[in-house]
Amino acid sequence: MSGCGRRAGAELRAQKQAAEEANVGKSRFLAVASHDLRQPLHALGLFVQALQESPLPAHERQLVGNVRRSVDAMEELFDALLDISRLDAGAIRPQVVTFPLGRFV
Repeated sequence: MSGCGRRAGAELRAQKQAAEEANVGKSRFLAVASHDLRQPLHALGLFVQALQESPLPAHERQLVGNVRRSVDAMEELFDALLDISRLDAGAIRPQVVTFPLGRFV
């Protein structure tokens, strides 16, 4: 391999390493910030719960139900995103378990 080819290969490896470190940094940030990011969503859920427990006309009750379903969907998506970021950052480790499939059929 020529000197130019070795330099290009070394530069490519360095750029790949930098990209991987940036990705891990992003994942660490999301994993660490998850508590702060969850607080507003949790508060929204509490406000929706308070509305659901108050006397409302049928139309408004239906709207609050729609908001509840949207908040629940956002929480599920957010939880999945944060789980993936924690896995990427190495904050949690998957636990592989073998089990018989017959129990689920």
